[in-house]
Amino acid sequence: MKILILGDGIVDYYQFCHATRLCPEAPCPVLVCDKEYATAGGAGLVDAQLVELQANCIYVPGSHSRKFRVFAGSHLICRIDDDAKTSTLPEDMSLLDWADAIVVSDYGKGAVTPALAEKIIKTDKPVFVDAKNHWRWYAWPTVTVFPNEHEVIGCVDDYKRIVWKRGAKGCEMWSVNILDKIAIPATVSEVVDVTGAGDTFMASFVWGWTLQLPPEDCLRLANALAGEACKHLGTYVVPRQFAQAELDRLRASRESAQPSLGNSPDSTMSALLQQQSPYPWNASISEIENSPVPDCTGVRVNQEVIRDSLRHAQTLPELPSVPIVPTDAPLPSDQESSDEQDRRLR
Repeated sequence: MKILILGDGIVDYYQFCHATRLCPEAPCPVLVCDKEYATAGGAGLVDAQLVELQANCIYVPGSHSRKFRVFAGSHLICRIDDDAKTSTLPEDMSLLDWADAIVVSDYGKGAVTPALAEKIIKTDKPVFVDAKNHWRWYAWPTVTVFPNEHEVIGCVDDYKRIVWKRGAKGCEMWSVNILDKIAIPATVSEVVDVTGAGDTFMASFVWGWTLQLPPEDCLRLANALAGEACKHLGTYVVPRQFAQAELDRLRASRESAQPSLGNSPDSTMSALLQQQSPYPWNASISEIENSPVPDCTGVRVNQEVIRDSLRHAQTLPELPSVPIVPTDAPLPSDQESSDEQDRRLR
């Protein structure tokens, strides 16, 4: 399944310092830098996480912002934001036709305009959106939105699904009928840093959706991976080994809950995951880098775009191939819930 990622690209810079004395000019510490590095944030982090999970995706950034964080030991001293390099994505994008699903990280930095947002949602393809300030731009029956605990969205009926990220309170999900709400508690007890956890959450949910997991399992998968990201300082790409383990746990849980399905001990999810994959997990970085990239009218998208995204992904040992639904399989506008699957199989 082909995923197009659009939005505001952010680069997070970190300086880790130590302080042994106060500045003579002002009552502040004198910091000596011990280590510094940069990681992808915003739409870039969503892309890096999906690349790590071996999703078939293309990332087209619009604006390019920078965030500088300075630490003294484990304490954040200050953050400096630089939003000077802003630009707007063109409205005429052939990649909208190429994609099976579209992910939008709209941080309000200027990458997405109301006209482009309208064109995106009116493709009537599945769209997944984190939109800080522009929620009303994406009100459409095929859109899943990911607000955090402090963001309010009106008119629930305007969206396919709302996935509410509630931090330490876990997460909730409901669709057009609010009575269908699902609530899951947080999975991590000790939080080190929540930076980028929302991006990891959305990327993980979308990845579960590409595997055609039921929505409630997509939610559980996203909750687990975002919780893992919170255990690390700074933005963090969760390794695919961890995602593999969570996927296996969900499969085992569903198998034990549905022991009487068919003549095989495998559950519906197990059978689904045994299908042939057009984009195997064990594809090498070089294979992905050299894969053909479709032309994009008005946007410079080439191999360098993918290489930039891949630089943010962690280099990890190869894993056994975990199948994904074939590209020619019918595109689901919404996965069946586990109850719906049970009824269809009886």
